[in-house]
Amino acid sequence: MLVIGAGNSMLLAVAPPLVRELQLGDASVGWIFSLSALLWVFASPYWGRLSDNVGRKPTIALGLFAYSISMAGFCDTLRDSATIGVEQNSPMLTPGVQKDAVAAA
Repeated sequence: MLVIGAGNSMLLAVAPPLVRELQLGDASVGWIFSLSALLWVFASPYWGRLSDNVGRKPTIALGLFAYSISMAGFCDTLRDSATIGVEQNSPMLTPGVQKDAVAAA
């Protein structure tokens, strides 16, 4: 939960400027996080039963693996969005890297 909480906190900090950069409405951030909370409500009983049946450590390992796959998919989506209208050398997509360094690569 600590890793997921840290990841979601990171998304809360990055989401509003990213949504504006992707030219989505500001309400999109609220809808995205509301959908996420709704999915947590429906998924929690499943994860609880799985944890009771298989054990805590295997369930945590599976959850962390699934979370890392979803974050990799999120990053891949950001890269794909660069090809459909968002500037390729966007600072949101390449944090900490200057545009010249990205253009030279």
